Amino acid sequence: MSSVIQSAESPALACTLPPPELRKRRAEVLSTVRSKVREIEETPEGFAFRFARTPGLAEELGEFVRFESVCCAFLQMEVTQHGEDGLVLLMRGAPEAKPLMRSLFVETTEGLPAPTSTQAAP
Repeated sequence: MSSVIQSAESPALACTLPPPELRKRRAEVLSTVRSKVREIEETPEGFAFRFARTPGLAEELGEFVRFESVCCAFLQMEVTQHGEDGLVLLMRGAPEAKPLMRSLFVETTEGLPAPTSTQAAP
């Protein structure tokens, strides 16, 4: 059973996928988008995931954002250009959403250094 955190101003802090679909989706995310992350930076509002630009990556990230926006309405995500050859996925949420973001998207990255922290958004 999962815990749900909700305030009057924001949607519930929970993925709306049923457990079997959540497991399947998590595996898909880990094998596609997450495997391409080059760096993770912790920001005051969430996390910035940095990627080297590769063919099809912008489309993959766009699909990821569209899907996650439906099942994790408490997150705000956007993909931005980073330099000439990189992309950044910015993931933001309420302060109480940060632990959930960390457990769903950050702690599952194997082989990457721990996120760096910043005081200002990238």
